[in-house]
Amino acid sequence: MPLKTSIIPLESHDTVVSIRDRLSWAKTPRILLLWPKSEELDLDALDLKVLDRHARMLGAQLGIVTRLLPVQRDAKALGIAVFQSTAAAQKGSWKSNAQRRRRTWRRPSPQLRKLRDATRLPEAQWRTLPAVRTFTFALGVVAVLGLVVVLLPHAKLTIYPELLTEEYTVSVRAGQPAAAGSSSGIPLHTIRTELDVEVEMNVQGRVLIPEGTARGVVRFTNLTETGVEIPAGTIVYAVVDHAVRYSTLQAARLVPGTNDSIEVPIQAVLAGSSGNVEGDSIRAVEGAVGFAVAVTNPAPTSGGTDRSEIGATDDERAQLREVALIRVQSLAETRLRSMLSDGDLIIPDSLRIEEVLEETYVPPAGSAGRLLRLTLEADISAAYLESDDVRTAVERAAPAMPDGYLTVGTPVVSLRSTQRNEDGTAQLDVLIARQIRREVDRARVLTLVRALPPGNASERLQSVFPQRQPPRIDLTPSWWPWMPLTALGVSIEVQ
Repeated sequence: MPLKTSIIPLESHDTVVSIRDRLSWAKTPRILLLWPKSEELDLDALDLKVLDRHARMLGAQLGIVTRLLPVQRDAKALGIAVFQSTAAAQKGSWKSNAQRRRRTWRRPSPQLRKLRDATRLPEAQWRTLPAVRTFTFALGVVAVLGLVVVLLPHAKLTIYPELLTEEYTVSVRAGQPAAAGSSSGIPLHTIRTELDVEVEMNVQGRVLIPEGTARGVVRFTNLTETGVEIPAGTIVYAVVDHAVRYSTLQAARLVPGTNDSIEVPIQAVLAGSSGNVEGDSIRAVEGAVGFAVAVTNPAPTSGGTDRSEIGATDDERAQLREVALIRVQSLAETRLRSMLSDGDLIIPDSLRIEEVLEETYVPPAGSAGRLLRLTLEADISAAYLESDDVRTAVERAAPAMPDGYLTVGTPVVSLRSTQRNEDGTAQLDVLIARQIRREVDRARVLTLVRALPPGNASERLQSVFPQRQPPRIDLTPSWWPWMPLTALGVSIEVQ
């Protein structure tokens, strides 16, 4: 009875990977691949071998239906059954894949050792002498020790060359960005901010605190031909150094006809001795009534009194304000510097208070109190130079570096003097301080310290290179008594 066979037709686009996947889905003991008749399939002998192995791994036998001679030749060489048609595959017998020959183990020939010994050349007699063997062993020990001496030790050498400070002054012109196009000038920028401070002081002066309220009588005279109503609370003014206001205490009415008059009691609006005025000092009436009547006080007003208490005088207020402005000036530079980038320079004499936005005194003027507090808010501005502009000007005007020296770190730039010109520009003298050190020839350092004890190496370096502190030598291993012999064993760091 023929075994079940899975028939898989192949197409020109099939690859060894896709065919392997289709083989995995076949669950029959035989798998027959139908080669395309008119289209070429991109498979070679190695691919056929991979497919045959995969089929055997699945427990199936692989066969091919094709009339192409090259494919038949490769398949037969691999032991794969080849048929002319599917009918022939169903009727014909499938040849088994060629079995791999197993290698059988054979016992070695007993004469193999003798043959090996016969092929060896006899060792020279002198090489077996004890003296030669001892010398060879000693030479090997010396070679090993030499490698240890060369490769084992390592030294980290830190050198601290002497630092010199070089100072020079650069004169540059600074102006507004739009006007600083000259190659010798740098732009002058402006920065603004708002700053508030709070200061206080103990006061020693005395102030008059209003206590009693002045009273008196005024006489209203009718200037018209009609009657005039004067309501209670009508305000009248005293003509003195400062305006003193009084309020009528009752209503009054002037009958028609000119020169009709009436007297009405009044009281000062504000308490204090300022309400005591001489007779005939009250001459003005507030409101529309003032156009119809004339007013005067026949007798002086009286009753206004003050009491003296400790409080801030005008001079003390002015003094505290000066303290607050000085405080603003001192804090302004710190505030403005925090708003700028590192290296930007503020022109010292350019800092100014543009406007005092608010100032509040506690207690207010005319009030008693032993402690006076002032809160002041101001708008401040200053001119400054950007670090990039300063660096460019400094590099352009810097003197040449002495031969054999290097710059250490970043130069310190500071303003030495400033002169403001009438055209809004400024002439600046910029002081630059830079640290320099002599260049260290590493090859010479290695030559000086090679194979010396660390103490001697340090003394020798200090005698050749001026240093601000003795060199530091870290040996590995720490018990090693000499500096390494080779440059590979020494690392040099200059600080």
